[in-house]
Amino acid sequence: MTEKKDEEWMKVQREGWNWEENPELEGIYMGKVEGNYEHPDHLFSVGDDEIVVFGTTALNTKMGMVQPKQQVRIKFLGEKKSKQGRVYKDFDVWYKSPIINLKEEKVE
Repeated sequence: MTEKKDEEWMKVQREGWNWEENPELEGIYMGKVEGNYEHPDHLFSVGDDEIVVFGTTALNTKMGMVQPKQQVRIKFLGEKKSKQGRVYKDFDVWYKSPIINLKEEKVE
């Protein structure tokens, strides 16, 4: 068996979104993925990359209206304080309606 050099191999990995460095993300929502904590994470396709977005309570609530394959824009708004005094990370979420392909049917 021939040994391959490390530079010939490509590591499979998903990049995580750092909302503090880049507060806005736009891409195609691919769906939920199992997260490291109690909340699911979200997977996006951005160009040729897959980006994982950590699912916080505030973000997951807003992502509840988004379906896979929709174009989505998320903007990190910073930390806010809830009525109970807890600090949380807040986001705005926008999405475009899904494109529906209707089959043309012949009427006889």
